[in-house]
Amino acid sequence: MLLTAGFGTRLRPFTEACAKPLLPLLGVPIAQYAADLLGAAGVKSVVANAHWLLDRTEAGLKGLDWGGAKLTVTREPERILGGAGGIRAALHLFNGAFFYVNGDIVCDVDLAALGARHEQLRRSHGVKATLAVMESVPGAAGVYREARISADGERLSSFGSLKPGVRFFAGVAVLEKALFEPLPEGRPVDMYDEVLLPASVRGELGVHLHRGIWFDIGDARLWRDAHVGMLSRRLEDLPLAWHRRFGAELRPAAAHPGVFLSTDAASPPEGARWEGPSFWSGTGGAPKKLAAGTVWYGPHQPQRDPLGPGIGWGGNWVGLGPV
Repeated sequence: MLLTAGFGTRLRPFTEACAKPLLPLLGVPIAQYAADLLGAAGVKSVVANAHWLLDRTEAGLKGLDWGGAKLTVTREPERILGGAGGIRAALHLFNGAFFYVNGDIVCDVDLAALGARHEQLRRSHGVKATLAVMESVPGAAGVYREARISADGERLSSFGSLKPGVRFFAGVAVLEKALFEPLPEGRPVDMYDEVLLPASVRGELGVHLHRGIWFDIGDARLWRDAHVGMLSRRLEDLPLAWHRRFGAELRPAAAHPGVFLSTDAASPPEGARWEGPSFWSGTGGAPKKLAAGTVWYGPHQPQRDPLGPGIGWGGNWVGLGPV
């Protein structure tokens, strides 16, 4: 199940016109990365929930490349049901244990390995969920709830407070239906307070450590930093599906190291001072100066020349400090 119903409050004004999972990361909708992850694991049926900008979000999700998998969008028109409530409403669509992926992260968790780990821990410890737990992300701007792991490294023993530099739940898991069947239907249910925290007390959460790619698209700075972080990766180190998408979507800016453009973007003008890492996807002419740590989508706005550092999309701009 892909969770895509949220309001994206911390990413306003960008999310006033677009649900967060459909915003771009290097020209690719954020939810497409999750779709590719599920496809690589051989998933043939995907459920995604929608509430904010309901019709537009549903259409956007259906327009993604699901690699032949069947997509079902569960609609939450009256009120948002929360992470666990959204799953409870869709529970009849699952035959057994299922993958869970937050729609506002980009990561390369090996879902097949996660599934195998869950089966192992289910048999040995009776866990009802296995969570991908991220090692601390060096230099990450976000703070996350600490995930404390048992001495044998098999289970999540408890959760701590919100802080930087700790292990944390990566927003990807394998979940058993039994964890959600006792929950009430049709009302909001918080994933942490009403499901994960009680399950950790009962010893029902397994752990699968992840040390690879992980980006949180929580706010404007994190969204910008995800662009920069992805650009710093070698293409050959990325999942194959992402490598192929970037090959179709991106090109380096000649004579401007660390600067990348979308394939249809206006090229830098003569004498331009463009500094990397940055990403330009603008049209209708290009700025003479592009500061390091700048991400821009949409028509060039002359009043923003020089441009950056910051992020712009849909006619909105949020200025940010250096990367």
